[in-house]
Amino acid sequence: MDYPSEFLFSDAEQELWQNSKWLLQKREMISKIERIFIFLEQVLKENRVSYPFPKGTKLQTGNISKGENYQGLPYVVLDFPCYFQKPHVFTLRTIFWWGHYFSCNLVIVGDPLYTYLSHLQRQYNTLKQQEVYYCIHKTPWEHHFKADNMRLIDDLAFEQLKEQSRQNGFIKLARKLPLTDYEQLIPFVLHTYRLFFNDLPR
Repeated sequence: MDYPSEFLFSDAEQELWQNSKWLLQKREMISKIERIFIFLEQVLKENRVSYPFPKGTKLQTGNISKGENYQGLPYVVLDFPCYFQKPHVFTLRTIFWWGHYFSCNLVIVGDPLYTYLSHLQRQYNTLKQQEVYYCIHKTPWEHHFKADNMRLIDDLAFEQLKEQSRQNGFIKLARKLPLTDYEQLIPFVLHTYRLFFNDLPR
């Protein structure tokens, strides 16, 4: 009986399954990212911005989660500060996505949106100088930067952003950092945090 071709493994695949070291190394790398995120949470906690967060926002302890299959690849997420009270959401979400980048995302859904839009108008021109992306997707929970999901706000007037956010019921702003620049992650996220909440040092 012939072995079905779709069940055959290439030489590279066979070499991979006989090598346990890379998988153990990957596990340690993910663990290291988690430890970095714990440290990042502490840094953000010590640099709280002057913004009227929704009542109930977690400002002392965030949420760290991870998975193996965002578009087929591992990821680690830090939500801090964060507020999840369905259907309302307010979170600064930092993401490590294997093979791609780090990203820092502000996701606001429901009632907290309207307070933030008023706040955003005062700093919108500043954001335009900082390679900030705006989510154009029907959901804020896709985190890639392809053209069907994220676009730079550079050529988007504030009134356009405001109207689209109201129609969608959410706003999502994001910046990304190459994995090769991982040593800049802490200052990158701290700067983004201050930038999104108009709390940059004078």
